[in-house]
Amino acid sequence: MQARRWLRLTLLATVAIAAGCAVFPRDPSKPTATDVVCLENGDLGCVTITVDETTPRAEVEGKTYYFCSDHCRDLFLATPDKYLAAGQARR
Repeated sequence: MQARRWLRLTLLATVAIAAGCAVFPRDPSKPTATDVVCLENGDLGCVTITVDETTPRAEVEGKTYYFCSDHCRDLFLATPDKYLAAGQARR
């Protein structure tokens, strides 16, 4: 009984985490960008995002960064140095 409950909670948590990213089929005719928050956090499903007029974004030091969700944008804006340093290290 306890194992079933644990499995159920694990599945629900996995679905909730996956739902945090706005993952939709990509339109190849639209430009894409890298979500530096998802890249740093290892959320590979959201690293590459399609950019359009509704894509969450933030500008830091004259550069525009795009995100899969408002949540990722807010994380970035709270500690941009954390994500910018990680992105620079991967280049």
